[in-house]
Amino acid sequence: EEAKNSAQLIESYIQAILVDTLAYHAQYASSEKRHCTMANVATNALVPLIQPVCDTCAKKLSADFGEQNNASGNCAVDDINAVYQALKQYVEGAGVDCSLLGSKVCDGTVGIDFPAGMQTSYDLNPEEDETTVESERHFILNREYEPISDVKKISVLSSVLGNICNAADGSTAGEIYSNDESIGMSLKSMSLAGKRSMVDELLFNQYVYALHDDVDLSDGSLQFDERPATDYANTITSDALETNIPLGCESAKILNVWMWIAHKLNEAVQECKATEKTENYRPLDEAAA
Repeated sequence: EEAKNSAQLIESYIQAILVDTLAYHAQYASSEKRHCTMANVATNALVPLIQPVCDTCAKKLSADFGEQNNASGNCAVDDINAVYQALKQYVEGAGVDCSLLGSKVCDGTVGIDFPAGMQTSYDLNPEEDETTVESERHFILNREYEPISDVKKISVLSSVLGNICNAADGSTAGEIYSNDESIGMSLKSMSLAGKRSMVDELLFNQYVYALHDDVDLSDGSLQFDERPATDYANTITSDALETNIPLGCESAKILNVWMWIAHKLNEAVQECKATEKTENYRPLDEAAA
């Protein structure tokens, strides 16, 4: 019985994800190839589920998103409001729980519910200045991802890394690594914070135990290269930047930044487990940025 209930819950989540995916990408599918592709994928997955509930809805979505224009790669969407109405009919007819949806399909519109005080974005309003809304939105990952949290500052991390990797000499690279706080902290301080923020995380401790080469007999702490093993990323990156910038550059990306991303994803999981919060967007947005 538990397995059956779990399967039903998973199916409900999948349906909600597909509906939200189509609702979001449908807005831009007639003008951008990438959005048309994503709408096409969601539609093909949804149509078999929609047909038994609302055959006309399935036909409408198939007509708009079933194929891409061979020349432009865009979808031929003639009435975006009809798309949302079709999704609404399916959601109501199939008994999909509206509380599972991030979009406002149940209202016959599209949007994402934001935490109180946070600027909303996706509502389609004929009287709204869409140019202004677009200019206020912030995308990352080549516009593949739009964070809900404000991560504009940390999204310049790639520029900081680029400055390190392209530095004229090791001294300049080390200076940027240690003191450039464009993202709100330096890469060095990000790394050194690991001993506190990642102390209970498996991946971090695996690296600490794998790399340690000595033990401080005075307190039993693990050592690496005559420094605390918990500072291994900073030790390796700092030393590498002094003599080999390309190596130090790769070290900063892999040992410092990648581990920090893993930490943020762990943080998101722990928040989900520890509280009833359903809007822990920030750790995920920071990891993406």
